Amino acid sequence: MRATHLAAGVFLSIVSVFCLVWLIPNHTTKAMSELDLNPSFMPNIAMVTCLIMAVILAINAWRMPKVSTHEMHDEFGEEATGGSAEMFRNLGLWLVTATTTLFLMDWVGFEIAMTLFLAIGLYYLGARNWVLMAVIALFAPLLLTLGTWYLLGVQLPGFINEMMMVIDPIVESLFGGSE
Repeated sequence: MRATHLAAGVFLSIVSVFCLVWLIPNHTTKAMSELDLNPSFMPNIAMVTCLIMAVILAINAWRMPKVSTHEMHDEFGEEATGGSAEMFRNLGLWLVTATTTLFLMDWVGFEIAMTLFLAIGLYYLGARNWVLMAVIALFAPLLLTLGTWYLLGVQLPGFINEMMMVIDPIVESLFGGSE
């Protein structure tokens, strides 16, 4: 486990530095104006977070003794079970659900596709409180869409964009323009 964590930490650190130094700066555009958020802002935050976590993982693995009582045995140790029919069935269900959701987003938009994905995902995970499932599946995509639109100025593909085009002038008239 120590070697696996050490290798993963070093590999993820190298990938993060590659993304921060070359990939993100060379494949994102500059901000349209001084007040706009730079398009590389969020990817940089994600990669810095990944780099910090990878360095922590590598340092902890390096400091761990070669034979440790803190070694996790559930993944690679004597308790590991390997693949099973149930695991492959679950993997197949998730792959079908994710692929279907990917293609549904082009046809019905983000909100409906994510509502279906969340409902099915919660059911796969064993949630059986139908009210809670409905609330999460209905409101999470809506909140994400509204959040990306009003906080980041990014439209997600879906029917809600048309509604926001109507709501936006109303909000501007109530609270004033962004000048």
